[in-house]
Formats: sequence, structure tokens, C-alpha cells
Amino acid sequence: MPLPRAPRKDECVYLRTVEYVTTEPEHGNASVTEERLVELFLAMPRPSDATSGTSTSTSTHGPQSRRLPEATR
Repeated sequence: MPLPRAPRKDECVYLRTVEYVTTEPEHGNASVTEERLVELFLAMPRPSDATSGTSTSTSTHGPQSRRLPEATR
């Protein structure tokens, strides 16, 4: 997947992915059964929750409340 240009020294390359999670019926354990790369993009680095001392319910790419389709096999 190409980038529009090389990152500058102060930029990071971020990966946007979609993870498909399956839950084991007997014990309820969940695991990622498939992961797909959707996009690569350039952006300035952002401090993580661990380094900034703040806690949020969202990632750097939006709310995690959207339910993804479950993979079935």
C-alpha cells in the first residue's frame, strides 16, 4: 500500500486495520481471527494515554463502541 510521500522526521506512519474477533462458545474467550490492513497514513505523533497521564475511552482513530462483524468459520 503506497504512501503519498516519504514521512518527514517529525511524522509517523500509522496503520489503520480492521480486526475480526471470534468468541469461543464454551468458555467465552475471544481472539482475533483475521486482521486486514485498510490504510496507511502520515500524521504527527500523539502522546499515548500511558505517557500523557490521561485516560480516554477512544483510540486515536475514533470510538471503539462501533461493533465490528464477527468472523465465522
